[in-house]
Amino acid sequence: IDVFPPHQQAQIRTQLAMTLQAVVSQILVPTIGGGRTSALEILVANKAVRALVQEGKFTQIYSSMQSGQEESGMQTMNQALVSLILRRTIERSEAIARTSDEDELLQLLDLGSKGGANKKMFSNTSNGRPPSGNKAS
Repeated sequence: IDVFPPHQQAQIRTQLAMTLQAVVSQILVPTIGGGRTSALEILVANKAVRALVQEGKFTQIYSSMQSGQEESGMQTMNQALVSLILRRTIERSEAIARTSDEDELLQLLDLGSKGGANKKMFSNTSNGRPPSGNKAS
């Protein structure tokens, strides 16, 4: 958006907010048994995300992803990596090597392994994918 002239940026944000459906980022991670599995970061353009894009509050989108798993199937890369660790699909060291925020990953892993309130967030995923039946808003 910053590549556009300042007087057009609001219009571009509005257009992006209206047309964006989802963003998926994938990494392949070596599995414990050999081979690779995908870890998926998923952003679904629901009403909250569209509003953040339109208002230019891009730094708040990550928080929306963190809390949006049950409602719309969103998940962060760290949530996907933790899910794979808890299901004993990948080694902890592989996740640490691939995360962009090691502190957050370790915090999520600690919550998930202790059966905390957030464990539900990790138990519903399969190969880093969101629970089935979720619809984009």
